[in-house]
Order: sequence, then structure tokens, then C-alpha cells
Amino acid sequence: MQISKALKEKTTDAQLVSKSFLLDVIAESRFPSSIARYLLGSSLPTSPYSHIKLQDSGEILLPPRKQVMKRRSGDDPVSALDEPDSKRSTPSSSAIHSFPSHSTPSYSISPPSKPDIAWSSSSKIDSSLVPSKSLPFLSLPNIPIDSFGVRVSYAGLGMKWEKVGGTLLCLSSSSLRGSAFIAAFDMDHTLIVPKSGAKFPTNRGDWSWMLPEVPAMLKRLYALGYNIVVFSNQNGISTGKQNASDIMGKLQDMCADINVPMQAFCASHADKFRKPSSEMFHTFVSKFNGGVEVNMEKSFYIGDAAGRPLGWAPKRKADHGTVDRKFAANCGLPFQTPEEFFLGHPSAAFHWRSIDPQEVLKSFEPQISSSSSSSSSSQKQKSLELVKSLVESLGKQLEMILMVGCPASGKSTFVVRNVEPKGYTRVNRDLLGDLNKCKSAAKAALANGKSVVIDNTNPSASARAEYIALAKQFGASVRVFIMTTPPELADHCNLYRERQNGTKRIPDIAYNMYRKNFQEPHLSEGITEIVKVPWVPNFDNEKDKSLFLQWTE
Repeated sequence: MQISKALKEKTTDAQLVSKSFLLDVIAESRFPSSIARYLLGSSLPTSPYSHIKLQDSGEILLPPRKQVMKRRSGDDPVSALDEPDSKRSTPSSSAIHSFPSHSTPSYSISPPSKPDIAWSSSSKIDSSLVPSKSLPFLSLPNIPIDSFGVRVSYAGLGMKWEKVGGTLLCLSSSSLRGSAFIAAFDMDHTLIVPKSGAKFPTNRGDWSWMLPEVPAMLKRLYALGYNIVVFSNQNGISTGKQNASDIMGKLQDMCADINVPMQAFCASHADKFRKPSSEMFHTFVSKFNGGVEVNMEKSFYIGDAAGRPLGWAPKRKADHGTVDRKFAANCGLPFQTPEEFFLGHPSAAFHWRSIDPQEVLKSFEPQISSSSSSSSSSQKQKSLELVKSLVESLGKQLEMILMVGCPASGKSTFVVRNVEPKGYTRVNRDLLGDLNKCKSAAKAALANGKSVVIDNTNPSASARAEYIALAKQFGASVRVFIMTTPPELADHCNLYRERQNGTKRIPDIAYNMYRKNFQEPHLSEGITEIVKVPWVPNFDNEKDKSLFLQWTE
């Protein structure tokens, strides 16, 4: 009787009841898996907690249906951020996922023969598994059904917002059970688009599902045991272009619209949480998945910033970036675009649009000569030898070394690892604060007979002149070390060190100013020697190396 009533509530006069439609009914009505198996005629497993009671008459009593939570004008998602962080216990290290270096996961597309979910009827299927073709547009391994048979709706969870690390906005609930199977999505232009047709949403209500298939698929995924998680860059909050309460309220409205809980993580600043960094995903796994280890092969991430060029499909513009594809690769998750996942489109060509950090490190590995089959030195290995000989030349006389290079080109790393240990006094404006303090520190060191290294960008002849005059005052020779780090590698290192030690990323304007003011050093400036210093990789541990290997913007 309850089944018939649910179907009547969902159907219209001319609507046909397909398996996919029935699954939507099951997801909203919270029917146990035994009822789902009866309705769908498939080999869904029997749940150990079917929550079914039989009357003497044999009538089935189903769990009460939760009502969809409607948005109220008084809902204020921001108020939850004023509360202290929820008391979450950090799971054991064995439950926290170890994030690999980037790779391109193998992920095949299996276009459907019809829009319904294709349930397997094989009698050989493991009783603890759902059929492998449960998802129509994605070839996934078999996934276990939710262990307790009934999934709690959004309305019944009481999800709340909280902040992590000062800038990461997190929507979750301690009542939501963790899952090994994660269906992760970008938000804008993946799940939703501005209803107004504008490029960016104008308010909380300016949204609609991007495709009709989206809400139905989210319901199906949740009914199958996946937890739905949204990872979104929302730097507009920090710049004032977007209102935090609008974005947070919009995500709550999305959940309420389909009565499916979606955990959400929004990077509100351009910091370590921003995609393509895997930090948001790491935060979710370590703090918001109930200590459950994520099955990386059977989970996935869907996003629209995939690096597709102009004309990847008829009349389609180039993707605005590659952060979603890179985010999935950094996390180790299989990736697809919304068109591939929801509509079954074939994979499109794409470009990473940045250096490949794996290729950078590979260039420092020994090369095998095809002619002699013996180990030979690559150009990068010669760079290592040059740095070694340069370090050996240090400390022979009283001198001043002027470093020259754009931000994040490796100046400070070179100085700290190679020059400072030789007894040189390091003068760095980031540490001392201003130019006058830098000159005072350099003067004091030279007066005491100590060599000094000026660890600043020093792009122009005028910036170098005052230091050169100071060196001549104390009879010290002057050498200039120019970092030859390629600009794209410096950009990568800028973001890498933010993830590594929290150093705030250098804004683009600093790079533009360096390029504008740069003047090639000449001996005529009073310089004794000019040395070009190549960038070489140095990592204190495997974690640092793994972070370097992650894709950056």
C-alpha cells in the first residue's frame, strides 16, 4: 500500500514507471534494500538491517518517510560559523588516505544503451556487491550497497557549516556515516549554473541544475551507498565579489531540493586549500568521513575545468582552466567532465596548460645513451655539477654575493643550503622588513670581516648599486648569482612552498614588477664575477617531494 501511494505521489497521468524512476522513488522514500530488490527485480543484496515489520495480516510496515526540508527566509548559514568547531576525533593514521603523486587514472566510458540504470541479473554476483553497471555512463567496479539498507535524508541530518584553518568552509554532519565510496563534484557549471544566464550568480537563489540528469543521478548515487561531496573554489568571497552566506545557503538549498545530504568544502581564499591542491580532499578524509578510508579506485571526481581547447565540441569555448582535472590527479581520483559523466559524451582532447613536475624531476635522473647503452650525463646533471663547483668556491675571501632572480626561483633555498653554512651572513628583506635594515645588517657583517649574501630579487642596476658601493667601502669583492629558473617553474615553486610550509603565495603583480625592472647585470657595475645558477631539486623528505609532484595552477 505504501509503495503504491509513493508511486502515485511521484507519477503524473502519462508517466511510465522505469527502473531508474523507481530508484528515485526508493531514494526519496527510504525503502529498505529488500523492497528495492522486489521492485527492481534485480540481485540487490539483502540488508542485515532491513527495518521491515510484518503485521498479522502480512502487510509490510515501512519506515516513516522524512519530509523534504524547505528553505526558510530566516535560515542563516553564516551563524553556524560563529560556533566552536565540532568535536571531531581524528581517526587513526591507518584510516587516513595517503595521497599519491599525480597520475592520469585509467577511466573508461561505457555509453548506455538506454537511459535507465542497467541492473545485472547474474546469479554469480557476490551477494555483498551492487552490479557493476549501476552507473549508466561510467565503467566502475562493483560497489557495496550501504551496510544498513536505509540512507538518512538531508532533512534528517541537521547539517551545519564550520570553518577549518580559518578559510575553508565545510558543510557536514556528525550524524552522516562515512563511506569508502565518494562521488565528488565541482559545483559551478558542473552541478549547477546561474539561472539568470549571467556568468556569475547574482544571489543565493540564482541557480538551477545544469542538466536534468544531475538531480536524478545524485539521488541514485546516494541510494547506492556513495556519499556526495562538493569541492569548490570560491575565492570571490575573499575579494568581495561573492557573499559567503549566498554560497553556503545555495548549497543547503541544493541539498533540500533533492533531499540528499551533500557535504561541501569551499576554499574561500587563494591559499593552500584552493584547487588543484589536494588539501581540501585531505581535510575531508581526515576529519569529515568518520575515519573511513576512501576506496580511491571506486570513488571519482567530476568537474568542468578540464583543459579542453576551443572547439572541443561544436560551438564550445575553451575551458577556463584545468584545476578540476589537476585536482583529481593530485588526489588520485578518476576524473570525468560533466558531459562525459552525465551525458555519456566521449572523452575530449585537453592540455594541462602548465609544466609537468614529474617531467621536471625526471630530467635530473641519469639518462641512458641509445648508442652505447651506458649512463651519460644530461644537461640537468651538468647543472648539478656546476652548483657543486660553485659551492666549493665559497669562503675563500671577504666578499658580497648578490642574488638575482624572480620570486620563488630558488634563491633562498640555494642560500640557506649552500651559502649560509659557509659562514656568510644572510641579508633578506622578508626577514628584516625594509631596505635600511638590510643595508645596516650588511654593513655590520662586513665591518666584522664576515662575507655577506644579499638574498633579495635585486632586479635592476640601481637596486644593486647601493650594496656594491657598501662592499667596495670594506674592500670586499662582489659576485652576482643569477637564478636561471624558468618562469613557469618559479610559478610552480611559488604554490609548492605554500603547500609545504604555509608561505603565502607571491601575487602575480610581484612577478610583473620584477620583469618590468629587470636589467641584466654587467661587470661595469663594479661586479667581479657573474655566475648563472641553475635550479636543482632538493627535498628534505618524501612528503616534500610528493607535494612538489602535485599539479599547480
